[in-house]
Amino acid sequence: MVLSLCMSGCPLIISLDYVPSNNVKGQGPVQVRDFIYRPATQGAVRPREVGVPSEGIGRIFLSSEIGTVFTDAMKRELTHSGYQVNQMEGEGQAQPATPVISGVVEKYALLEPGVFEVAASFTATKGDGTQQAFACEARHNEGVIEVMIKTAMRNCIQQFIVSAQEAAVF
Repeated sequence: MVLSLCMSGCPLIISLDYVPSNNVKGQGPVQVRDFIYRPATQGAVRPREVGVPSEGIGRIFLSSEIGTVFTDAMKRELTHSGYQVNQMEGEGQAQPATPVISGVVEKYALLEPGVFEVAASFTATKGDGTQQAFACEARHNEGVIEVMIKTAMRNCIQQFIVSAQEAAVF
């Protein structure tokens, strides 16, 4: 129903109540920098605007900026996994020997009615200063748009956490 309303051309504003639920376990400190929403920095969309196909679907906005939503989801998933998470403001100084996670949300889009995709690139800086790059892409195509968004984000972040653990980042 929500998507059909949106297809009529009216803007839709979504407030996400993100609840972490990954099954990955870990421990130790980690710091998270604010994620950047690349489509907004490039002027393709506004900071709270979800990408949509150019035809047939109205504009979709989140109640908060997408970079902030993704940063918060990352912190919640890491905390849920067992990590002690500290938020870093901007380019703040990292605590010695603490991994720092930063990244860019490359895509946050409704590809077509019923298919949502999230793509992100991550940089994990280990306590010794070495950096490792990661990327994820996740689609979800079941449920209302809020469920599709949350599930795609959760799957993308879980891909990152597993890859970072395998690379011994934390």
